[in-house]
Amino acid sequence: MGKDAETDRVMEESIATLKKLGATIIDPVVYPDFLLQGRTSMFLTVLNADFKAQISGYLANVAKHKPGYPKSFAELVAKYGSEQTTLFMRETIDYAERLTRAALEKLPDGEWSFEDVLDSDGAGSGPVRIRATVRIRGDELSVDFTGTDTQAVGPINCTLTGLVTGVRCVFKAITNPELPANGGCFRPLQIVCPPGTFISAQSPAPVSLYYESLLAAMDVMWKALAPAMPGRLPAGHQRSVNATFVAGLHPDTGDLFVMGEPLVGGWGAAPYRDGDNGQFCCANGETYNIPVELFEELVPREAGLEKLRDRGDQPLPVPQGEDVREGRQRRRVHPGDVAAD
Repeated sequence: MGKDAETDRVMEESIATLKKLGATIIDPVVYPDFLLQGRTSMFLTVLNADFKAQISGYLANVAKHKPGYPKSFAELVAKYGSEQTTLFMRETIDYAERLTRAALEKLPDGEWSFEDVLDSDGAGSGPVRIRATVRIRGDELSVDFTGTDTQAVGPINCTLTGLVTGVRCVFKAITNPELPANGGCFRPLQIVCPPGTFISAQSPAPVSLYYESLLAAMDVMWKALAPAMPGRLPAGHQRSVNATFVAGLHPDTGDLFVMGEPLVGGWGAAPYRDGDNGQFCCANGETYNIPVELFEELVPREAGLEKLRDRGDQPLPVPQGEDVREGRQRRRVHPGDVAAD
């Protein structure tokens, strides 16, 4: 909520309409059993309020090209009625399920496992082990993280909510990534993880660096699936948000400043292409690097250089190299390199 008044209005209107249709609006943070609830009443349970904004945003975009088309979810219901709108929504979810199951049926049945580690828990202990076993049976897929180490003292712990997000990301990538996601896409997916591991942590486990473990969970699932999908899955990527923070007191104002941003790195190659450089990790969401102009405006430091530098060590069909920032006491490196400033 709160990007602007129109967004707030659309979301409030959409939430009110969904409630009239019988939906239960749930905040996953305060509802620990939302996964169970979601499985038992997939259609009637709304797990994320952003969903309403997405619906209204989509309708508004279509309306630009089709005069008279509903501009919000509430207007859609007003035009077609609650019964017909509900039918449309059910069919959209069922359609996604059918396409996802069809994609799974093209994959071989079998069971594959992979195990990896995080070097440290962020508090001096480690390595921390993570294990995934993937099973495909017909049009269903399960991922079992049994064997993963218990939650850690350090802040690398991730909750079950985060784990589900990561697994769904990989699942979508191997089934029908071009299809807009909804609950139907994930009906054929089962996720198993004992409570209290460092990827299904429970209070009071520290979780401020949860994204590193979320990435590790995605990576082991990806690696487990590689033998089942030869030639389809590229090698792993940097597997870290590489979050960097610069803080201090501004010399002009004396105010505290804090600048935080993720750093880019390399994504793995595949038999048919080279890997990409200058990319954020899988779990980076909608965050971006900060342009040097903005950085210098907010932080009393000068950015001396930012560019993607060609390594020039071998002929490649796509630019390869280092994403370098100099003058900021950090350097972005090519996959396989190690640098410390």
